[in-house]
Amino acid sequence: MRLLALGYRFVWLAMVVALAAIGVPCAAIANEPLPPQTGAAAPQTPGAAPAAVQDTPWQPNSIVYDSPYLGWGHFNPQIAVDSAGNAYAAWEDCRLVGHGCDIYFAYRPASAGWQANERIDDDTTAAHQSAPSIAVDAAGNAYAAWQDDRDGNPDIRFAYRPAGGSWSASAKVNDDTGATAQSSPAIAVTAAGDASLVWQDDRDGDADIYFAYRPAGGSWSGNVKVNDDAGTASQTYPAIAVDPSGNAYAVWADGRNGADYPDIYSAYRPAGGAWETSVRINAGLGSSTTTAASHPDIAAIVDGSATLHVVAAWASNGLGSWNLYSADRATDGSWGNEVPINDHAGAVKAWASAESYVDLALDTAGSAYAVWADWRDGNSNKPDVYSAHRAAGSGGWDANQRVNDVVRKAWGSSTIAVTSGGDAWAIWMDDRNDTTGLYHEIFSAQRPVGGSWGADDQINDDPGYVSQALPAIAVDGSGNSYAIWVDDRNANYPNEYDRDIYFAYRPAGGSWGANVQVNDDSNPIRADQTSPAIAVDASGNAYAVWVDYRNDWLGDTFFAYRPAGGDWGANVQINDDVENTEQYSPAIALDAAGNASAVWQDNRNGDMDIYYAYRPAGGSWSSNERVNKDTGTAAQSSPAIALDAAGNTAVVWQDERNVNSDIYFAYRPSTGVWTGEQLVNDDGTTAEQFSPAISTDTEGNTYVTWQDNRNVNSDIYFAYRPAAGAWSANERINDDVGSGAQYGPAIAIATSGTAYAVWHDYREPANGADIYGTTQPNGGSWEANNRVNDDVGSAGQYSARVTVDTAGNAYAIWVDERDSAPHIYFSFWLNSNLGPPGPVSNLQISRLDTDVRLDWTHDGSGVNHYEVWRSSTNPYFNPTDPGASKIADVPADVLTCVDAGAWAEVGVNYYYLVQAVNGSGQASDVTERVGKFALTIVPGA
Repeated sequence: MRLLALGYRFVWLAMVVALAAIGVPCAAIANEPLPPQTGAAAPQTPGAAPAAVQDTPWQPNSIVYDSPYLGWGHFNPQIAVDSAGNAYAAWEDCRLVGHGCDIYFAYRPASAGWQANERIDDDTTAAHQSAPSIAVDAAGNAYAAWQDDRDGNPDIRFAYRPAGGSWSASAKVNDDTGATAQSSPAIAVTAAGDASLVWQDDRDGDADIYFAYRPAGGSWSGNVKVNDDAGTASQTYPAIAVDPSGNAYAVWADGRNGADYPDIYSAYRPAGGAWETSVRINAGLGSSTTTAASHPDIAAIVDGSATLHVVAAWASNGLGSWNLYSADRATDGSWGNEVPINDHAGAVKAWASAESYVDLALDTAGSAYAVWADWRDGNSNKPDVYSAHRAAGSGGWDANQRVNDVVRKAWGSSTIAVTSGGDAWAIWMDDRNDTTGLYHEIFSAQRPVGGSWGADDQINDDPGYVSQALPAIAVDGSGNSYAIWVDDRNANYPNEYDRDIYFAYRPAGGSWGANVQVNDDSNPIRADQTSPAIAVDASGNAYAVWVDYRNDWLGDTFFAYRPAGGDWGANVQINDDVENTEQYSPAIALDAAGNASAVWQDNRNGDMDIYYAYRPAGGSWSSNERVNKDTGTAAQSSPAIALDAAGNTAVVWQDERNVNSDIYFAYRPSTGVWTGEQLVNDDGTTAEQFSPAISTDTEGNTYVTWQDNRNVNSDIYFAYRPAAGAWSANERINDDVGSGAQYGPAIAIATSGTAYAVWHDYREPANGADIYGTTQPNGGSWEANNRVNDDVGSAGQYSARVTVDTAGNAYAIWVDERDSAPHIYFSFWLNSNLGPPGPVSNLQISRLDTDVRLDWTHDGSGVNHYEVWRSSTNPYFNPTDPGASKIADVPADVLTCVDAGAWAEVGVNYYYLVQAVNGSGQASDVTERVGKFALTIVPGA
């Protein structure tokens, strides 16, 4: 046998073949040791393939739940993403017969689909769990909190899921000893896993905001009241953010200035310190008794220049219709002017449920991202989920984008999470698959920074007609996603209510995993969990808070921790009030060290205040501190919290101290106490602001979005506060020109400073509510709005949340009704501004019987997947050449594939190349090729 001479500059594997099998597409296989070589691999040769770039809006929606039994639907989805682009979703899920709703979770690795749904709450009863909140730390550990009824009154429970692991047993967070209610938890975690949780709490006879803190690996602190009013006014709808240093920022709706016209208030808690004076944020629309602001959110981040960004968002009716507004918190603790978020006046409905309003996130560059439920498209019952983006340092929000891709099928509950690099994830409730009019599913979508939203991806994995709701999402430093939500899969309606907190994990580039219950209560009758929030640190440890009713009918704020790759730990109560009062709407945020700060709405003082608690990494939650400092009885609610890298805390909330509802902000340096409260909205009218969301960048700049009614129709507004500076003028970020409403914004900031906002949007009358989003490059203006959800019907999408990873890819999660029942859906926005990945190296070819095996190496940086190309005509081919064909798309975590039967093809030469491709479709250069060359038999040789 003699090998013919070759004129090529590479050595080809040679083999005499006698079979004539037809080649079939290359199949991805798991990484294995490379077998002994039967020939030499080719040396490097020059040649590069052109990059393929995709630049469209939010990517196709994906369903999150995985259960064929829809039950009573899926509600209140929440989403978080890690810095690697992995997504984590949680929602309220009613799939289980004999239960109320539970909290379910799904995980979606970057560049892959949603994995199997997991139940987060651990009660063994028919109690109801609801209102999940989810966060993820830098290690990919997930933290979920929710409202839980297992103990007879609503409490806040928490569970933890280590990266890649299982959810811990749930723990009650609120520490009151009575039968009062706690509700609406919101959780935030630092990169190191310290969790902060806020919720609404009735222990003091009126609704207040309470807070608890859980250091990474530790226990929840005693509960602390956040709002500082001395009267009986209600504080509601808290949200919380923590900066990388562990400083906490809470926001809520506050009735201290008039119960019927709440304002947005904010309070700040420096890491390890006490909550400072509550500040009204929504001052721009005035203090008239005819304007309300509500449902705030808040986000905080420190950007690469060490500038702190704290942003709050809320809804207000100050201009005659409900719209969304944002404001920035300056480094001196003052709040800037209100900026509209939604660009279609009146797209937010005054009567919409809490989960329909704005959700906010920041990437590590300080860019803000908001999502909300939006009625601009004309359907009176079903909104869309819209999003908006605002670049760090810019004045206004970009044009709004619809997130849901089946129009008018969203039901709100949209939340948003953003990776540090600016990739946004939104999640919402959606009924696009419902044929009965009863059920919701959870849908999600991703929007890469500077790129487009991907296909919607369902996160919840229950098989039946049950509902999921109130999703939240976070991403860790590697881009892994963590979602949490309220789940009805364990409910037995109409006789029993047992909503739970569920969680799911998605590795960067992968699919959502099985749903896991976060809450661990065992009340057999009515222990609901609701209002979850989640945060994740850079290592992927997750921190969750929620409202939990396991103790009685009045909710507590609970917390759970999930180490990266592990299970959720025991649920821990955060609120420490001794009366039987209610806590609601917790939110949680983390600093870079994993210290957690939580805020919530708390009624322990007889009116709703914003409370705060701190949890050092691995430790226990601190005593609760009241954040708002007003002395009346006005209500504060809907707090949101963000922490910058230094641990400084920014909180925004909805505040009624000025009669009408405003957005207030408070700041707490990592080594200090809460600063004076600042009003964020600048409308100067009696219009209402609601539902603020907040995020901070790595430099400590703050970004806030909210729902704002100053333009008669509800819009999404935005405000920016440079670290230690003053709040910018408020800016409307939704760009529609009709009368559709926008609701429920969420915002996230990438490390580049790009802001991503999502919300649910009614701008298209025939679509119902869609998820829209927009981005704002660092230093730029808010871009045109893009629709995130990709369904084509009239199903509702709502409750959108967004987060970004370090690469600038955005991840969105929402509740989606395209499948009849409300389920959790997901999408992501891939960053098209990153440039293509580096080329693969060490490309080798070997024989596996009749197959060709290819192996290569790559550090994985920026890779969404690998493309394997083959030619039978040209050894130096490029993918664009005639005769070249792509035979495989290989997942980012697989570095090998098999071309089945290719070795057996007689007389056929095959040449191969492999390209690394990022999430925007940009392909690497080609520096190596290998080939299988046919041998010739020379008789007698």
